[in-house]
Amino acid sequence: MRYTVQVEQFLDGFYVIKFYSTTTRRSKNKFNILTHQYLAAPILETVMKIALEIYSKDNNASFGFVGERIITGTEEESVSNTKRFRLYKKLVQNFFPGKKVFKHYQNIEKSAYVIVNNCHSNHGEYASRLMGVLEELYPEFTSVSLTEIGS
Repeated sequence: MRYTVQVEQFLDGFYVIKFYSTTTRRSKNKFNILTHQYLAAPILETVMKIALEIYSKDNNASFGFVGERIITGTEEESVSNTKRFRLYKKLVQNFFPGKKVFKHYQNIEKSAYVIVNNCHSNHGEYASRLMGVLEELYPEFTSVSLTEIGS
């Protein structure tokens, strides 16, 4: 099975990385569908490697990830603290550890995880602006704030 990784670049080097199975590319729920191929680990590792590659070319890069809820037939996972969010969080913390280069932010309620590059002097303000970008991408994200991890 093949997957498409979609990287969108927004203001000041903010990148949102998403992926979906090419078999679901025409579905409005392409980011939510579970394929039962059990390929999450290698796909997410590829996503993290893409983020590292972007960072190697853009030292000001910051990243956002949304752990889309899983939809299978008649069942829909809650939007809050999704399985994918928990997995993204672990991977991002492993691939981008510590606070030396990035500050880590999350919104568990909406399953959003953002890492803000330390090149931005006001991390909290910048993180809020990035959340505004996510609100545009995900209409259900209205009035959402991020909490710094480890603060």
